[in-house]
Amino acid sequence: LPINQNDTGTGRIIIDLGYEPEGLYEATLQGTRADGGTFSHEISDITDGVYTCDLYEDMSSAEGDGVAQIVITDSDGRTGTQVFILRVQKEAKE
Repeated sequence: LPINQNDTGTGRIIIDLGYEPEGLYEATLQGTRADGGTFSHEISDITDGVYTCDLYEDMSSAEGDGVAQIVITDSDGRTGTQVFILRVQKEAKE
């Protein structure tokens, strides 16, 4: 997924997993930036298996390819989804 460096509050990451666990669960978007820093943000918008997370600055602060995944935690344990690339494009400077 291409995003721009230092973007925050300007977009959303929307992933259709096609399923939701039954009962109580949490979903987070977790990842590692190109500089090795990590991030984790709760996903509060889940509708019919579509998971939506706002774009935060700590996701886009380092130029380069980072990895991310949605992690679902329920009473049965933790389930990670397919890892995907967050490709952070260097911001243009004057």
